[in-house]
Amino acid sequence: MDDNFKQFVDKLNSYIKKFYFYQLIRGFILFILLLLVYFSFISGLEYFNYFDPKIKLLIIVVTFLLFILIFIYFLFRPIIKLKGIGKRLSYYDVSSRLSKAYPEIKDKLINIIELANEDDNIYSSKLKQASIEQKIRELKIFRFSDAIRFKDLKFILLVLFGVVILFCSALLISPDIFTESTGRLIHFQKKFEKPAPYTFHLENKDLEIITGESINLKLKCIGIDIPKVMYVNIGGSNFLMKLESDFFKYTIENINSSFSFYFKDKNYISDLYKIKVINKPYISSFSVETFAPAYTSIGSETIQNIGDLKIASGTKVKWKFITIDTDSLTILFNDSS
Repeated sequence: MDDNFKQFVDKLNSYIKKFYFYQLIRGFILFILLLLVYFSFISGLEYFNYFDPKIKLLIIVVTFLLFILIFIYFLFRPIIKLKGIGKRLSYYDVSSRLSKAYPEIKDKLINIIELANEDDNIYSSKLKQASIEQKIRELKIFRFSDAIRFKDLKFILLVLFGVVILFCSALLISPDIFTESTGRLIHFQKKFEKPAPYTFHLENKDLEIITGESINLKLKCIGIDIPKVMYVNIGGSNFLMKLESDFFKYTIENINSSFSFYFKDKNYISDLYKIKVINKPYISSFSVETFAPAYTSIGSETIQNIGDLKIASGTKVKWKFITIDTDSLTILFNDSS
């Protein structure tokens, strides 16, 4: 009986090993399938909704937890079971499963296991061995591992194939759905604004002004659904712009420091612009040093802050200027001759 019973046990162990290998393959397929579906779903939601940073953080946390859970359930658990770690299928569990796969087996498997584990002396050893031998011979025609059929994975493989085709098609047709939304989710702490159906075109080319000057902002919106009302946001406050023809206008007076601003209507906002204020250049003081020709016997002379000079013909003149916030200085002469 020992050899027959050993072969019988080997067949049960072979079934258990194949069972967990089947679970691993099935789990891998479902793992990929769920990730693709979930990634597509979340990408679509973010692409069209532009979630707030707090909601995006929640999505990332949920995604991480979900990833860990499905990885443990579909991959990690079958792997450790396959390695013989942790609680696995018992022979009684295998007997129950095989009885459903092969109805003709009925209770023979369970009877063999119960007899083999019977420690009472109700039956004689020879009678028990004979009964086990008989039942094992009756079950020799069955290959227990054949009850697990990999072709049963055909359906979920077809589903996965269909999802992959749809995913790749969407990626080719509209890659922005995945690339842009993924980028916004990765930078979850940053607030992204939904782009307007029109463009903000600031007519002012030069946003660099001198301290104390004013600037007339002139904005034109190009596209569809042009708004009737537009605001300019300065320092967190909204100021209504005046609509003239196709332009929105607003005058900012007496500007003394640099600042950033943007335009907005009820739904959309523009890029951020910056007005740079530069200090007004001026001459603090200057001196003029003259070198009269020898025939005048005047010699050299230094004059402070005098603009009009009366000098002899042939006199050499040297100006010295002290300036503030000035890069360069040019002197223009009017030829009176």
